[in-house]
Amino acid sequence: REQPSTSQLSTSQPSLPKTWVVIGDEPIAPELAQTLARLGCECATNAT
Repeated sequence: REQPSTSQLSTSQPSLPKTWVVIGDEPIAPELAQTLARLGCECATNAT
C-alpha cells in the first residue's frame, strides 16, 4: 500500500504512482490531474 502524496512530495520521488485521486476544489486540482494524466497516470478528482 502506497502512502498519500502531496504535489511537493511527488516531485522529489524517482517515479510517480500509477493511480491518483486529486482532492480539492481549487483551480490547481484539475490542472494537477491533467498534468498527471499527460504523464501516463490514471487520475480521479473529487471536489470537496
